Amino acid sequence: ISRIKLEIPKDSLVILSLGRLSFNSKYHPLPLYRSIAKLTAKRPNLDVILLECGSFYNDNIKTNYDNLIKSIKPLKVIRLGGIKPATEKEKIDALNASDIFLSPSDNIQETFGISVIEAMAASLPCIVSDWNGYKDHVKNNENGFRISTTQLNNLENQIDNIDIDYRIGKINYDYMIGIKSMSTVVDEDEMTKKLLDLADNPKLREEMGRNSRKRWEDYFSWNIVSKKYRE
Repeated sequence: ISRIKLEIPKDSLVILSLGRLSFNSKYHPLPLYRSIAKLTAKRPNLDVILLECGSFYNDNIKTNYDNLIKSIKPLKVIRLGGIKPATEKEKIDALNASDIFLSPSDNIQETFGISVIEAMAASLPCIVSDWNGYKDHVKNNENGFRISTTQLNNLENQIDNIDIDYRIGKINYDYMIGIKSMSTVVDEDEMTKKLLDLADNPKLREEMGRNSRKRWEDYFSWNIVSKKYRE
């Protein structure tokens, strides 16, 4: 039903990006866009759709996203939300219409990842960066894949001047997380390979989707979370 509402063909492979559409506070979309374009090029008989569901902070960010999409071929994008945030009904339709959830976060503020929990509740296999809170949600090769992520300036015993400037008030929080995200690299080739693995194997998608739902039921469903709060 959700695919009919969104006018998405039944046999399309739908990859969902759910959450803020932001270069500096979520992730830079370039690796995601290029990986999906590579998948589309390698599987020309498969109708691959990126479903973006989220919101932009301003028109300038939206324009930059739109221009980036136009520059990458072949890439087909359907967007729910935008300057006006997606509604809860649109978000539910996006989750129901999708085959794979993808979130390659490169930002240190991503310490939990509610969108990953929502994708797990919707029985979706998840491809995420091997990053912060995501590690607690996605078990590699079980309910999805974790993609190698490297922070280039995070060398052992090296003084972090960005941290120092932030802590003494020379730069603000937005600037600090933006700069750090620019030095963080998500392995694009690895992400492409995992997308191909899931695109080529519907049974694997179903198995990982079931595992996602089971993991949500065991750790993040309402009864479990409310019990933990009471305890």
